[in-house]
Amino acid sequence: MRDSLLLLWLAIGLGLRLLDLGTLPPWTDECATLVFSLGNSFRSVPLNEPISADILLQPLQPNPEAGVGDVFQHLMGESTHPPVYFTIAHGWMRLFPPVNGLASIGAARLLPALLGTALIPAIFACCRFAFGSRTIAHLAAAMMAVSPFAVYLSQEARHYTLAMLFIVASLTCLVRAIRAIVGKDTFPGWVAEIWIVVNSLGIAVHYFFALTLCAEFLVLVGLTLAVARSHLDALSKAPWRNVYLAIAGTLAGGLVWVPVWQGVYGSNLTDWVADGSPGTVEPLLRLLAWSIATIVLLPLDRFALPTWAVWGFGIATIAFLAWAVPLLCRGIKLQMERNDRRLPMQVLGGVVLAAIALMLGLTYGLQKDLTLAPRFGFIYFPAAIAVIAASLSSFLDGNLSEKVTGNERSSRRFWDSDHRPKYSVAIVLGMAAIGSLTVANHWGYLQTHRSDRMANLIYETSDAPVLIAVTHRHHGDTGRMMGLAWEFHQFQSFKPSWDRPPQFLLAHQGDDAHSSDNPTLTLREVVDRSPRPIDVWAVNFNAQIDLAGKKCDRDEEIEVEIAEYRYKLYHCFSS
Repeated sequence: MRDSLLLLWLAIGLGLRLLDLGTLPPWTDECATLVFSLGNSFRSVPLNEPISADILLQPLQPNPEAGVGDVFQHLMGESTHPPVYFTIAHGWMRLFPPVNGLASIGAARLLPALLGTALIPAIFACCRFAFGSRTIAHLAAAMMAVSPFAVYLSQEARHYTLAMLFIVASLTCLVRAIRAIVGKDTFPGWVAEIWIVVNSLGIAVHYFFALTLCAEFLVLVGLTLAVARSHLDALSKAPWRNVYLAIAGTLAGGLVWVPVWQGVYGSNLTDWVADGSPGTVEPLLRLLAWSIATIVLLPLDRFALPTWAVWGFGIATIAFLAWAVPLLCRGIKLQMERNDRRLPMQVLGGVVLAAIALMLGLTYGLQKDLTLAPRFGFIYFPAAIAVIAASLSSFLDGNLSEKVTGNERSSRRFWDSDHRPKYSVAIVLGMAAIGSLTVANHWGYLQTHRSDRMANLIYETSDAPVLIAVTHRHHGDTGRMMGLAWEFHQFQSFKPSWDRPPQFLLAHQGDDAHSSDNPTLTLREVVDRSPRPIDVWAVNFNAQIDLAGKKCDRDEEIEVEIAEYRYKLYHCFSS
C-alpha cells in the first residue's frame, strides 16, 4: 500500500508539470534549444537590415534534411553547451508536427517535463538506498513532485531535468562509496564503472554538472579522511582502489571537454555572468530567493497582481519561512542524532553546502556570478530535496516526534510544529504544491524574459508601423527577438485586427573597439530609409541611440523595463 503512494506522487508531479505547458512563447535559451535541436543555425538570420518576423523565425522551422551531424556542428560552432540533450531532443522533435509552420514549443517542453517526472521515482530510489527508510523515500518523492523549483525547471525546454537525473544517480554512487569506506566494506568495481558512465554523461549534458562532482569530491575527501586519519594505510587498500578507479575515469570523461571549456570561458555568450554585483550582498540575497523556491513560491508577480496582493503574499511567505525553517533545522538535528541516519545526512547535506560554497566562490572569487539565474541551483537541488525529506520524516517517526513534543507539552497552538508534527509535514507539502501552481500559472519570480508582455505592450501602444531594434553580439540576442517574433506570429490567430506586423533590426555590435560594426550608425541609417510614420522600439539596445535630425521624438511617458526587456520608444514622423 505504501509503495502505491509512489504512483500518486507520479500522477501529481506529472499533472503539475503539464499545466499550461505550451502557453508562453519561448524565451532566449528555449529558442536556442529549438534551433539547435532541429539541426538549424542562427547564422542564417540577416543582420544590420530590417527583416520580418517570418524571416527571423525561419531557424525555428523543422528541417527534414537536418541530422544529428548538423545538430553537433551548429551547437559546437555557435553555442557553449554539450551535445547529449540536444541530440536526444533532435529525435524527440521529429515525433511532433509543426504548429503554424514552427516547431512545437509544447513538444519541446514536454521532454524535460517527462524527465522531471522521472526524477520522482529516481529520488525515491536514491533516498530508499541512502537512508534505508521508505518514509524518507516517499517524502522525497512527494517533495520532488510538488517543489516549485522542480516544476519550474521541468517546464523549461532545457536540459536541467536530464542533468538532475544523472546527479541523483551520482549521489547514490557517492553514498555507496562512502558507506563502504566508513564501514570498511567492499565497493564493487561494477558500481565504480556505473559511476564513471553516469558522471561522464552528466558532464556531456551540462558542464556545470562538474560543480556537483567537485562538491562530491570535497565530501568524499572530508568524510573519509575524518574516519581514516589514524589508519592512512587503508587508503591504499579496498575499497579505495575502486574509488580511485571511479575518480580517474571521471577525470578522463571530463578532460575530453577541456578544449571546449577553454573556448567557453572566453565566449561572449558567457559575459552576462559578469554583470552581477559580486562585491555586494546581492548574490547572497538572490541565492536565498532561489533556494526559498525549493519549498515555497507564492504569487509575487507585480505585473499580473495588484500591489496589495503582492505585499500580502510576501508577508505570508515570510511568516511561513519563520515557521518552517526552525522546523526543518530541528528535523535535521534529530536525524543527525541517529547513528543510522548520520552518515547519509552528512553526505547529502555536505554536497549541498559544498556546491553552494563553490557557487559563491566563483561569484566572489572569479567575479562570475552564478546566482544571476535561478536555474543553476540544479547542481545541488536533488541533494537538498533528500535532506528536506529526511528532516520532515523526523515528525512522522513515532519515537522522534514523541521526543520533540515531550519537551514542550505546555504549548497547544495549532501552528506549533512540535505539537502536531503530521500537520506540519502536510503544511510544508501543501505550500510547496501551491508554489507549483504559482509556477504553472506564471505568477512567480523564476520565469525570465516574458516576451508575451513586451509584445502586448507594443501592440497596445503603437498605432504606427513598428521597427524593433536590438544590438546583436551573439545568438542570445537573436533568440530574445525570436521570442517577440513568436508572439507576434501568434497574433495572426488570436488578434486578427493586428495588421501591422513589425520589422526587426539586429544591429551587430563587435566585441572590440576596432570593429567596423556600429549599431548606432546602423540604426540611424535604417530609420532614415524607413517610410514614415514609424515607431522605433529600441529593446535591449546596448549602444548609444542617436536619432537627432531624423524627426524622432522619445516617448517619455512609458516605463523603461518590463519582464526583463529594457526599451525606449521613439515616434518618428514625416514632418
